[in-house]
Amino acid sequence: MPPTTHTDVLVSGAGVAGPTLAYWLRRHGFSPTVIERVPTLRRGLGGHAVDLRGPAVDVIEPMGVLPEVLSAATQTELISLQRPGRPSVEVDLRRVMPAISVRHVEIMRGELVSILHEATRNDVEYVFGDSIRTIDDDGDGVAVTFEHASPRRFALVVGADGLHSTVRRLVFGEESRFRRYLGGYLAVFTVPNYLGLAGRMLTYVAPGKLAAT
Repeated sequence: MPPTTHTDVLVSGAGVAGPTLAYWLRRHGFSPTVIERVPTLRRGLGGHAVDLRGPAVDVIEPMGVLPEVLSAATQTELISLQRPGRPSVEVDLRRVMPAISVRHVEIMRGELVSILHEATRNDVEYVFGDSIRTIDDDGDGVAVTFEHASPRRFALVVGADGLHSTVRRLVFGEESRFRRYLGGYLAVFTVPNYLGLAGRMLTYVAPGKLAAT
C-alpha cells in the first residue's frame, strides 16, 4: 500500500456535496479523490429540484459555475395549490422568494451534479463504479479497501454519499441504529410534460397527502 501524504483526501459520493468539497480542497492544496458507486455519471436525469439560497450561491459563485446554474434554473414562477372541493390558490414565487433569500436559484439535481462534475473533472481524480469496503484509522492515516480497486491510504475520508451512507455505516455502525421514521415518505420521478406546464408548478394538497408536478 502506498504511503500516506497529509494532502490525500478521499471523498465518497459524486453528487452535489462531493464535487463541491473536492473543488475547494484542491483549491487549498489538497489532492482529493472522489469515489462513486455508479459506473457513470447519471446525466440527463432530473431528480428533485434543489433550492440554492444565499450561502449556497456564495459557495458556487467563486467556482465559476453560477452562469451555468442560472442558465439551467427551473424558471418556476407560480405554484398553483389545488385543493379538493375548494378554489385553487396561486402563489407568485417572484414575490415570495425575495422575502426568503436575497439570492435564490432552483435547479434540478441532475443538472447541478453534471455542472459540478464538469467543473472539477480535470483537476480532481474521479473513480466511478466502485465503493469503499473497509475503513481503518490507525492514527497515522486511514487505510481504505475498495470493492474493486487496490487498497490505498488517505489522510482523511469524507462521507458525502447520501442518505444511506456507506462511510457512516462503516464508522458508526448499521443504519438501523439511527434510523427514525419522520412520519412520511417522499418519492420523486421524471415524466414527460404532458400538461404543458411552463414556469408553473401544480400542487395537490389533501390531509396526509401532497403531490406536485
